[in-house]
Amino acid sequence: MSQAEAFKASLVGRVPSPEEVEAMEKAADSLRDGLLVRVMARSGLRVHELTGIELRDLDLSQTPTKVVVRTEAQGQGEGGGDG
Repeated sequence: MSQAEAFKASLVGRVPSPEEVEAMEKAADSLRDGLLVRVMARSGLRVHELTGIELRDLDLSQTPTKVVVRTEAQGQGEGGGDG
C-alpha cells in the first residue's frame, strides 16, 4: 500500500485535522486541486457536488456566499421549480 493510499484509508469515517488538510493542499498536483481540497474541507461538499457547481448555484448576495443545491432532475429542468 502506498503512502497516499494509507493516508486515504486513515481518513475513512473521520474529519481530517486542519494540519492534514493543509498537507493535502500542499501535496496537490496543481493550484486547482489544492483549492478543491480546501473548499471541500471547509464546506463539506463532496467532489461531484463541488465540481458540478454552476454560477446560477451561487447566491453572491449573501455573506458568506450560499450554494443552492439542486437535484439532478432540477438541473435538467424537470421539477423542483417555483411554478
